[in-house]
Amino acid sequence: MARRPRYRSSGAVVTSDSRFNVQFFTNGGVTPITIATILLGAGAYVAAVNHWPVVSPIMYWVALQAYQRVPALERYNFAQAPYVVSALIVAGVFFCVATSFAPLLAQAFTRAGIKNLEKQTAQLKQHRAKLKKSAGTMTSSSWVNPYRKKMHMNIRALGIAISALLHNYNKG
Repeated sequence: MARRPRYRSSGAVVTSDSRFNVQFFTNGGVTPITIATILLGAGAYVAAVNHWPVVSPIMYWVALQAYQRVPALERYNFAQAPYVVSALIVAGVFFCVATSFAPLLAQAFTRAGIKNLEKQTAQLKQHRAKLKKSAGTMTSSSWVNPYRKKMHMNIRALGIAISALLHNYNKG
């Protein structure tokens, strides 16, 4: 009998026989790499267009290699085509190389998240200890929230006002 598929909040089906870690790819392991790739591609394009001393000749060499290896690129004959092609190639190569290091990146983000959570937990415990110390002998079960008392008084006053309005309405 086949098991019912499990779904994530994103709608992705979670299967046990998938080759990829679905949680990693949907929860942000590749996202920082994608952002870095887009920024690198844009930076490479800007550097090539502005003729930066070291980067521009490298980008020109990349474009020459691309045009030699893929003759179909010669159909794109607008002025910025070599810059765009070289920027896309640099960004694509970076993405392919960086994706292989994605699990390491995910572990680093997970460790950072756990450390942040532990730090917040320690701060919460310190805050609770300060509250207990300042409360003296008052325990959490005997403590009454002052806002709850005010709210109860406001609801009671509202009920009295409504009953008075209804009473005056029925008289008139």
